[in-house]
Amino acid sequence: MPTGQGTGEGPARFWRDTLWLNAGALAAGLGNVLYHVVVARLLGPAAYGVLAGLGTVVTLLELPVAAVAVVFTRAGESPRTFGRTAALALALGALLGLAAAAAAGRLAAVFRLPVGLLRLAGLAVVPAFLYGVAVGVLQWAGRFVPVGVLLALDAVSRAGGAGITALAGWGLTGLVALMPVLTAAVTGFAVVLARRALGRAAGEGRIRHGGLGRAGWVGLMITVMTTADVLVVKHALPPVAAGLYSGLATLGRAPAYFSGAIGAVLLSTAQRDPARGPAYLARALALTAALGLAGLAVYAAAGPPIVRLTLGTAFFPLLPYVVGFTAAMGVQGLVVVLLYYEAAAGGRLLVGLATAGTVAWLAALWTVGSLSALVHRSVGIWGLTVLAMGLGAVRHRKPPLPGGPGTRLPGAKPQERVGR
Repeated sequence: MPTGQGTGEGPARFWRDTLWLNAGALAAGLGNVLYHVVVARLLGPAAYGVLAGLGTVVTLLELPVAAVAVVFTRAGESPRTFGRTAALALALGALLGLAAAAAAGRLAAVFRLPVGLLRLAGLAVVPAFLYGVAVGVLQWAGRFVPVGVLLALDAVSRAGGAGITALAGWGLTGLVALMPVLTAAVTGFAVVLARRALGRAAGEGRIRHGGLGRAGWVGLMITVMTTADVLVVKHALPPVAAGLYSGLATLGRAPAYFSGAIGAVLLSTAQRDPARGPAYLARALALTAALGLAGLAVYAAAGPPIVRLTLGTAFFPLLPYVVGFTAAMGVQGLVVVLLYYEAAAGGRLLVGLATAGTVAWLAALWTVGSLSALVHRSVGIWGLTVLAMGLGAVRHRKPPLPGGPGTRLPGAKPQERVGR
């Protein structure tokens, strides 16, 4: 159904899609927290730091996947070509897996990780491209309930797997071996859901392919800014301190965790209803800021019991830094939302500012000597970045590019959709 101009359908759909996707993100976040609670208590800070490092290396190997998801959210797919696209994505994943295995020795030396475990974890990248295509297609089609289900399923299955591993006594090796198995299972389900979504969207409008390169870069940057710091800190700090930072990152990112889901809905909704793009952006930023402030209030009021219940008393040394780091990650969440909007608009300025901020942050962390300095640098760099992006968004306004099923161009009659 077209998004009507001058009606309440656009804003209502924005809030409805945001609610559903964030419900899935909330379930995923709870599953993720449960997973980290189980493995942190099972392994302790040092081994937990190794597991977090392995997970981050795999995420960085999957950087192109983040670009694929954002690009297909912009461009969509045809039911006629989805099979070929899926086969190509799986082949690219296999090539990436082979490259990861070949480079495992060097990566393990750089990031101080066991090479055998790194090769085992690297198998998870094989189905990753296909997962990115499926999620992108679902978001393009506006099917945010299935996307929310996938988010929840991925995290809850990992938490359940961690519990089984703990009961069976398999330890770190068992946890790592589960990563590719669970990824493959969730990917298969995602492909089934994407095929159904394409069948329902058949015959509806498809977007113009403007700004896809920058949309892909946005996906890359969001993944780097939300994952690469764990590896950089692992290089900069001793193992126990790096493990403490992994716990700090888990807690500090929790309130801003929803920014990705909010941004994905913003991208899909703003390109379906370009005339209301700035209003959707304002709503997305306000919601992200409110969630960040709520998280700050909770940590300020109940930091010690939260750390005790989630990570355990071994992580008490990070208590002085939780509120400050959460503030920095909340500001980073605003940057993520602004990047998604720039992907919808096909612009350059905000992408360039976010890229500069991310590079500056990672460079600052590379030479960090303590958790205190790390928090101060994070707050300063992300604060300056979001200020610059906010000023850039105000001075260089650019409306979203139209696209997606049911898109209406501004001023168009109801039957005039963006054609295939």
